[in-house]
Amino acid sequence: MWGVNEEMKNHKGFIVIPLLIIALIAVTGIVCADGFQVESAPCPSANDIYQLSSDNLTFNFTDLTPVTKRFYISDRAGILPEYISDNYSGNLSYWDSVTELADNFSQSPDNYLTFTFPGPGKYLLKWVAWNGSNPDPEKCIPIPNVSTEVYAKFPINGLINQTGSTYNYQARLKFNISSNSSNPDTLDWNFGDGTSLHQTDYPNAFNHTYPSSSPYTTVNYLVNVTARNNTPLVYSDNFTTYSLTMYPPPASDFNITDNFTHLPIGKGPAPVTADFNYNSSTFDPSVIMTPEWNLSDGSAPFSSENFTYVFDTPGVFNVTLKTSTMYGWNITNHTLMVYDNITSNFTSVQYPCAAFPVNVTFRDNSSGSNRDYWAWDFGDGTSTGNTEVNWTNHTYYSPQLYNVTLLASNKTYSISNLSSQWIDVQGLYANFTWDPVNRTIDRGTNGLFNFTDTSSGINIDTRWIWEFEPNKYSYIRNDSYNFTRNGTYNVSLTVYNPNCGDSSRGNKTTKQVSVYENLYANISYSPTCGSFPLTVQFLDNSTDTPDTWLWRFYYLNGSYYDIPNIRNPTFVYPTPGTYQVDLTTGNLQNKWDVRNFYVTLTDCMQANFTANRTRGYFPLTVNFTDVSTPSSSISSRIWNFGDQSTATQGSVDHTFSQKGNFNVTLTVTDTTGQVKVANKTIEVGSPVYANFTPNGSAAVPVNTSMIVQFTDLSVPQNDITNWNWNFDDILPNDTNKSPFHTFTSEGLHNVTLNVSNPYYGATSVMRSQINISVQKAPEAGFTFSPEVVNPYEWVFFSDTSKGQEINTWLWQFGDGNTSSETNPKYQYQNAGSYTVNLVVSNPYGNSTASHVVRVKGPVIADFETDPSGWGVVNQPVTFIDTSLGQPISWIWNFGDGNTTTTSVNPISHTYTSSGWYTINMTGTNWDGQSGSAVRQIQIEDKARPRDVNFDVAGMKYSGVHPLTVQFVDQTPSQSNVTEWYWDFGDRTNAFNTTPVAPSHTYMNPGQYTVTLTVRNDAGVNEKIRVAYVVVV
Repeated sequence: MWGVNEEMKNHKGFIVIPLLIIALIAVTGIVCADGFQVESAPCPSANDIYQLSSDNLTFNFTDLTPVTKRFYISDRAGILPEYISDNYSGNLSYWDSVTELADNFSQSPDNYLTFTFPGPGKYLLKWVAWNGSNPDPEKCIPIPNVSTEVYAKFPINGLINQTGSTYNYQARLKFNISSNSSNPDTLDWNFGDGTSLHQTDYPNAFNHTYPSSSPYTTVNYLVNVTARNNTPLVYSDNFTTYSLTMYPPPASDFNITDNFTHLPIGKGPAPVTADFNYNSSTFDPSVIMTPEWNLSDGSAPFSSENFTYVFDTPGVFNVTLKTSTMYGWNITNHTLMVYDNITSNFTSVQYPCAAFPVNVTFRDNSSGSNRDYWAWDFGDGTSTGNTEVNWTNHTYYSPQLYNVTLLASNKTYSISNLSSQWIDVQGLYANFTWDPVNRTIDRGTNGLFNFTDTSSGINIDTRWIWEFEPNKYSYIRNDSYNFTRNGTYNVSLTVYNPNCGDSSRGNKTTKQVSVYENLYANISYSPTCGSFPLTVQFLDNSTDTPDTWLWRFYYLNGSYYDIPNIRNPTFVYPTPGTYQVDLTTGNLQNKWDVRNFYVTLTDCMQANFTANRTRGYFPLTVNFTDVSTPSSSISSRIWNFGDQSTATQGSVDHTFSQKGNFNVTLTVTDTTGQVKVANKTIEVGSPVYANFTPNGSAAVPVNTSMIVQFTDLSVPQNDITNWNWNFDDILPNDTNKSPFHTFTSEGLHNVTLNVSNPYYGATSVMRSQINISVQKAPEAGFTFSPEVVNPYEWVFFSDTSKGQEINTWLWQFGDGNTSSETNPKYQYQNAGSYTVNLVVSNPYGNSTASHVVRVKGPVIADFETDPSGWGVVNQPVTFIDTSLGQPISWIWNFGDGNTTTTSVNPISHTYTSSGWYTINMTGTNWDGQSGSAVRQIQIEDKARPRDVNFDVAGMKYSGVHPLTVQFVDQTPSQSNVTEWYWDFGDRTNAFNTTPVAPSHTYMNPGQYTVTLTVRNDAGVNEKIRVAYVVVV
């Protein structure tokens, strides 16, 4: 019969029937038994007719103990009777695994499957149900398993823990899980102050700094954290809240009052007796506040609330009050300035042999507190404003008494004092008078003036220089001078003392002297030639400003034409000739003058000539042709060629035989005796001759770069402006005067130089064939014997280098030693393989050859560790071989059961347990010889920080205030530091929970002791450097 009995329990996702063999072919199967043949078909899908009805598809672990759960299978409503289930089979596995954890089989009335879950996670339950009691042989065959997801969860349970009360707005927080809880991978904190933190280093505690708040009230914050586990196991998030109270540090405050007046003070003259009044407060009067006073004058700290102190000496004193409570501390600073009153004074120094402008040096001579600002008023309307130097120079331009004032100030104390002095500024100052003040002369007569020196600062050594007109000098104190015509003259007097240097050290004064002239008629006219009838413009040039004119123009026949009351008339002449012109002038002073003038007018002859060339190099032949106009009026001519040669022809050829610029002139005379001159410049240059070196067939030595410098020897050098070199191995040509040229091959090359001066049209070419011969760097080589030696045995080296002019040898023996001998010998002290280099050089380069010398001998083993002699559990320690004998392989036995064979140096190793370990290192060199060294190391579990140290970047330990110093923590990483506290020695500090290199600025001079305190989970350690930072 068809059915499944107890043997069904032996299932693995399919059914085994011991008595029958079922063959499933496609969808339909055929079964034979005792000659009887029936057909059967698979059941419908199991999850179509059965359902898994269990509350355990998702459940929670309460701890990590395995949990057993039942999963019930029931029939869906409305299925056929032959499908009612009475057999149940299933297996359990992890979601991402094909390996079964367990399987189970049951029969009615037990319609459930039972499985034990080893721990939290996501599981896959595969199950099948069927009817195995129906005798109908045509009943269905169970189909493969149905897969159902099962979630076994282990939630995170925990609370927020605060260690102690808040301190300086910092709270130390930690998330603690309960005993039956999974571990979180991440913690997302919200601190209730608008900030958050994503923590990945659970279960570490940390410090959170809240915003500063009023010192007179507490602040409550609602802190929450979401704990998550990111492993493949199934965990639930945990959301926890915590109410945190922030207790503020105190408000540190005080004031300084005068002990006598009891009024607030910030500065005063020494000595100052000051009362320091404690005014600190906090949110709770019952909280104990502790004051700590520090004065920057080096006195010991004060711990009382109020005290009196006397400052005897001047200075700027920084007073610091640090007020502390159990909730933190605050610092307040005030500055008290103590000074000496300033008594302003100054000195003045004049150059004893001065001439105006006179330079006077003023120097501060005040007493009292140091001055850093000086303001000068020089009494002549000028001043300096505030300056930062205690002296000044000022220039005075005239002799007299000046009231000079100095305001001396100290900007630190904001104090000043004013003083003044009368300064008598003396020196040579030129001045003079003359008589008569104004003089009127007739044309052609002299105007005599008497000049009298009125200079100041003169003495027996004084000298005078008068200049009445350009280059008209006199050297006596008082003098007279005749002016020969009217005008305004700049008369200057220079006074100087020859014992003080030349006249440029003296003083010069210039004044204007006016000379007037009596009325005198005079004319000018133009043009003097042209085409007739000719209009001529006449100009009145009379003296003494006439305002009345009468012009009378005569013709050649004696008749005339008058033009009255026009100052500058024109008149038309009919023909060339010499004409009389009369001019009568008068002025308001009723002065009159009549003059007769004669004007000569011509046809306006113009001299001119041509030259067929105006530039070239000698010998240069030029044709000159006279083209003066009008040619019919020319009666004679003369040529002057500028080289002491002349000619009289109308057209002439002339040859210039030397270099130069020649001014050629043509002078022509017409029939009226009028003379005109024309000129041209003929520019004559030198011919050029090309020449250069190297040239000829002699070998030209070059290095491997084959660069040759060509030197231009062409003449004359000053007349050549262009060079054009042609080398037969490259284009384009080179236009440098003396070029460097790189040849592409050795042997013969044609070189051409074309020199020229295009301005004069001069050119010259030189061609030469040169022979390029390459001079090469040497080829290094050497031999040595023996190739294998013992320590301190001589090795002999022989140079076999090739090449010419080798002049240096550098042997590098591979152990740091060298030699400059040609064939040295050398002893090695320790075993090993040494690469020997020989570098040989000549003027054309250098070359290197290398060989290996092997030295037998033992390995003298040794090694060191970093950190030195200690380490921390689960932190790497570096092992460094320092052996002699050049080992090339090492066997390290770390004493904890681990051994490493390596050819690498250095290596690192991590210890997982604390304790003392003995390390054995064996090193083997090329010769197969070995040596061993043994050391011990202490491994600590959460040891307090060791080898605490710090330094200053760039060794900047001292400087002028304000001084900024960059500190660098040098504590080994194996110390696992979690907190850093820096005390900078000036009542300021810094706290960090990350490895920050702090930068600190010292505002005041002094010597500062710096302390670095570090903490890890095991304890605290510190490094103190006394008087480490010096500020001036």
